[in-house]
Amino acid sequence: MLGAHTRHLHRFSPEDANFLQAVASVIGGAVQHHQARARQVLEIAVAKASVEAEGLAEAIARFHAATSEALGIDVVELWEPSTDGRLLERKAIHATPPFSPHQLERSLAAPGLELADGMSVPSRVCLRRQAEWITTLLPRHHFRRVEEARELGLCSGLAFPISSNGEITGVVVCLSREQLHADEALLRCLEGVGRSLGELVSRKLAEADLRRSESRFRQILMHSPVPLMVHDDTGAVVELSRSWTDLTGYTLADIPTRDAWLRAAFHERAAELIARGEEI
Repeated sequence: MLGAHTRHLHRFSPEDANFLQAVASVIGGAVQHHQARARQVLEIAVAKASVEAEGLAEAIARFHAATSEALGIDVVELWEPSTDGRLLERKAIHATPPFSPHQLERSLAAPGLELADGMSVPSRVCLRRQAEWITTLLPRHHFRRVEEARELGLCSGLAFPISSNGEITGVVVCLSREQLHADEALLRCLEGVGRSLGELVSRKLAEADLRRSESRFRQILMHSPVPLMVHDDTGAVVELSRSWTDLTGYTLADIPTRDAWLRAAFHERAAELIARGEEI
């Protein structure tokens, strides 16, 4: 809404109204363009982080850099449920100069927040499973650290959940020294960002599980009393058990492929066995 005020009594004409309407349209278009650009910057940043980041901590740092540029965000916090699920605990904080994470750890103290009461922004976002604007840091029941935030000049922000497979795994809180204005499209965009971050976490956990599984398999293979060879679909030898090397005397360097093993072990019959694709 655009309003015009005068110091003297003035009767606005239809031409004045048309002019103000045109000005409002220009301003509205500029605002929409800025909001669309902000959403695009965030989506690109998160898409790159999902591919390149080594984990959630690095992805959140990249998200902070993007929101600092696109939205004027000064502080980004990552909250995650405690082991017993009763509290939300702050796991990371990122800051734009003149702030520093070390300064904010002290100035914007964050003890564990009760998850079930919904009386803090992170717990409310977690329980409702949707993003929320913090348009003004005024009532204590809405933002518990309002005095600390005011002293730092922070006056508004937003928060959104990180979700994976329908479960909320964390909450991101963003605070700014600028007065942010509610943009429902941006909130929906941030909920998508939260899902992308959740997928990143799930993928990294799955990769870690796979590495542990491969490590266990390798340990079992290496210590198996039965001579074992593992090769891939191309015939390249991946692993040899110690008992294989002890029995045959061949190491992985000696027989890098299945065909190399057949030639070393069967000599004249090797060509026949390779041709027949007989499993040894």
